[in-house]
Amino acid sequence: MKHVRAERSASSTSSDRPTSAVRADIEKVEEYIESLYEEGGEKNKGALCVLELTKNPTNLPVLIENEILIGALARVFREDWKKNFDLATNIIRIFANFSFYEQFQSTLSHHKIGVLTMQAVEYELKRCELWNQELRKADEAHAKKIKITLRKQAILLTDDQKALNLLYQLSINDDAKAMLTFTDAIQLLMRDLLSGNASDVTKAVLLNACVEKRNSQLVCGNNGQGLDLLMDAIFEGKDLLIAKIVRTIAAHDGPTQEMFLKWMDKLVGLGMKCSTESAEDQAALGLECIAAAAQIKIADWTKLDNTHHLAKWMHETLMKNSRDLNPLHLQIVIMCGTMAPQLDSAKALTRLLETFLQLLHNMQEDDEFVCQLLYLFIQLLRHKELSDILMGDNSILGAYVIDLMHDKNTAIREMCDHALTIIGEHSQEWARKIAAERFRWHNGQWLEMVEMGGASGASGMSDEQQPEDDYEADVLFDDDFNDGFEQNDNENDEVALF
Repeated sequence: MKHVRAERSASSTSSDRPTSAVRADIEKVEEYIESLYEEGGEKNKGALCVLELTKNPTNLPVLIENEILIGALARVFREDWKKNFDLATNIIRIFANFSFYEQFQSTLSHHKIGVLTMQAVEYELKRCELWNQELRKADEAHAKKIKITLRKQAILLTDDQKALNLLYQLSINDDAKAMLTFTDAIQLLMRDLLSGNASDVTKAVLLNACVEKRNSQLVCGNNGQGLDLLMDAIFEGKDLLIAKIVRTIAAHDGPTQEMFLKWMDKLVGLGMKCSTESAEDQAALGLECIAAAAQIKIADWTKLDNTHHLAKWMHETLMKNSRDLNPLHLQIVIMCGTMAPQLDSAKALTRLLETFLQLLHNMQEDDEFVCQLLYLFIQLLRHKELSDILMGDNSILGAYVIDLMHDKNTAIREMCDHALTIIGEHSQEWARKIAAERFRWHNGQWLEMVEMGGASGASGMSDEQQPEDDYEADVLFDDDFNDGFEQNDNENDEVALF
């Protein structure tokens, strides 16, 4: 076998931490791979050369496509990191350099690099604790050896933070998130989190991982014990990132929804208390609690309203600075949409109709706000006994929905179509108004085409473009009505730390 030459510069004085002053040639990658199969110092020399190559971005595509190289690095790390600090440190740095480029993350995930590095972190922390205990009762000679070992381990643990950062980079990638389900990463991350010493990076990795439904289920556990521990951390430690994790889990349908039921009273209470605080950190925590609770469709919202006077609190909060874009206002509207399918809760919300319409007027340029308000109106209109209250001949609600029926946003148009279908079922008078507006709009479109010299094209309008003579609706008030709109307020779930 050829021996790899890794020359250090004269300025390198530390034997504990290798510097970057080594000479490496991309044409000699095969030699470096061979050295990884050698014993002793040759492995580390080969790893040093590969590390040097990864510092040049133009080398990365060539290296990552070399399956033999990546496989060898993963194998060496798996087998040797417990007994060779320098080698483990260099390989972690190699993987960390790859992880900053999204196109390489799937390859790293395929080789389970994130899980390997998490296992290394956990093992070294335990070993550090044991060595410190031994140090306290060791004689002078033995204590000196332990201190040297701890100094080297400190270097590795510093780079283990890079390893955790590597796992964070992987967790941003959708494919990598899905693959975490089939590793021990979730278990290791939860163990680190619940130790009380977890870094924000650990929490951010869990947050990103929980966007994947199956990962959220793994975090919660079969009986919800994982979720219980997270909830305790929120109420006792007021931890904002953990609250974000819980909010992400709450967004998923399925068995995890039921696990939230016993926590709803506390979650709503803490959200109401903190969300209107002047202290920024408290307000942010309250917002996350309200947002998490707003996702739980199967909660007894009538009971929660009676216990916490939710409708009254919502009205008072929505009226404060109602002209300003406020994330809390949006989450309250989403919560109302979740409450509205339950009749008794819907009755309480009808008293806030003027408040909702004022919000619709003030926030008409915010598409997400408009969509959530339209979703709320649809849920209220589905209750027959409430439709008379909401829809008189001169209903402002009906006028607003008609005004939005040709909005440029596709989601808003779809929501309006559903709402108008239900409104049209309410009375023939509203059916005629809707049909007249559709005819007026189509006629205006046709005249515009004529003026632009497109009369010939106008005559070829498709059936769905032709003005409607009457309004026909085929959706009745029944429990099978599908509004076609899924609530999803998770666009900010992924935490950007780097």
